[in-house]
Amino acid sequence: MKYPILDWVANSMIRKQIYITTEQEAALKQLSRATRQSESELVRQALASHLHALDTVESRLRAWQEERAFIENLPSNVSDTATRTWTRDGLYDR
Repeated sequence: MKYPILDWVANSMIRKQIYITTEQEAALKQLSRATRQSESELVRQALASHLHALDTVESRLRAWQEERAFIENLPSNVSDTATRTWTRDGLYDR
């Protein structure tokens, strides 16, 4: 009997061997039993979550770097009062 799911797994996943501590193994086994998910699936989910978090940190860092560059490139010779038409006290009168 042929199992199509095995062909899919064989063609879409790469086998990796990793070393984990005995504490990590115990926690992984416990979580696997509690969630009824395979240990492999839990490792894949943890890796995906970690990679997503790193991507988020990198994108936030890039955004801050872009903002800093924008601020540093603002003209420093223009005074605030030269370009605005309002006063601080005038804002309170509204």
